[in-house]
Amino acid sequence: MGGYSILSMNSSNSLNSLNSSNSSMVELSVTGMSCGHCVKAVEKALQGVAGVAKVQVDLAGQKATVELENAVSVDKLLPELLGAVTEEGYSAGLVSA
Repeated sequence: MGGYSILSMNSSNSLNSLNSSNSSMVELSVTGMSCGHCVKAVEKALQGVAGVAKVQVDLAGQKATVELENAVSVDKLLPELLGAVTEEGYSAGLVSA
């Protein structure tokens, strides 16, 4: 799989609509999506994980960007994020830094 990237967001740094001070971001590769329904299924699965603040799924880029709540440990939550995507029938991996 690869590494994962964590981005600390501040007022001068944003990632599309996912921007909040002091939050952690995780990018996941998601393969197997082919339509808008797939995107919604992945979004819903990731949003159902406790500790997730916001989710943005990119069909064309085959990736998901997840903003975590402030006090959430990325290392602890990562297996749950990957599991949520794979339970929906898609392959998930970590985007390298």
